[in-house]
Amino acid sequence: MSRSCDDGGMNALLAFLLGGVVGALFGILYAPSSGEEMRRRLRFYAEEAADRAVDRVSAVRENASERLARVKQEVEEVKDRFASAVDAGKKAFESETEAVEEKA
Repeated sequence: MSRSCDDGGMNALLAFLLGGVVGALFGILYAPSSGEEMRRRLRFYAEEAADRAVDRVSAVRENASERLARVKQEVEEVKDRFASAVDAGKKAFESETEAVEEKA
C-alpha cells in the first residue's frame, strides 16, 4: 500500500464530496424560496454533507486499519519464515563444517 495510492483515494473522495456539496448549493440557490427557507435548507444540506463526510472518513479509516493489520501480520509471517530459513542454514553449515572437520 503506497502513500500515493492513499493520497489518490483521499483526493477522489474529497473531490466527490465537494462536487456533491457544490451541486446541492447550486440547486438550492436557484430554486425559488424565501431567505429564511433558503438558510434552513442550506443548513440542512450542510449538516447532511458533513454527516456523510464523517461517515465516509470513518469507513476509509476502518479500511486502512484493517489493511494495516493484514500487512503487519504478513510482515510477521515473512519475518518468522526468514528466521526459520536462517536457522536451518546455520544448522546445515555447522553440520557440514563438523563433517569436514571429522574427515580432516
